[in-house]
Amino acid sequence: MKDDDDDIRRALQELADESGSGVDPESLNISRNSSTISITTDEDLRRKSADIVLTTTVHIEGHRVESYCGIESVEYVIGTGIFSELTSGVADMFGARSSAFENKLQQAKADAFSELQMRAVRAGANAVIGVDLDYTEFTGNRVALIVSGTLVKIVPKPPVKPRS
Repeated sequence: MKDDDDDIRRALQELADESGSGVDPESLNISRNSSTISITTDEDLRRKSADIVLTTTVHIEGHRVESYCGIESVEYVIGTGIFSELTSGVADMFGARSSAFENKLQQAKADAFSELQMRAVRAGANAVIGVDLDYTEFTGNRVALIVSGTLVKIVPKPPVKPRS
């Protein structure tokens, strides 16, 4: 598969060079099913990923799971940095919140969710269920956020017909 992807990228590079389109084949995402090959850009994936539903539950109201596309996790490691260390230390002495460090954690969570949504699109899923967030601390003032979930394809449940 990897060799096939490389062949496709080389062919696309030749087309891009000939047409002067300026498309970078490395920015293309290649996916396959039994009968087709799909090629999308990173921008296409970002647009599609905005529609991916993320939920900590295993059910989505009004929908059923049509197929399971895999389990995925995103690992995001951040350094606290000297500025965050100093401000959080001062805030801790006075019992206040450390907004610099909180902002880093919030950004890490947003980035990890976005990456999980991108991976869902690549896998052909339209939702991620059972999303779990775990934080852990490493030496050297680093914190890791691990976000995991089950990638699924959901479809609306048919309406329930009233009994007559």
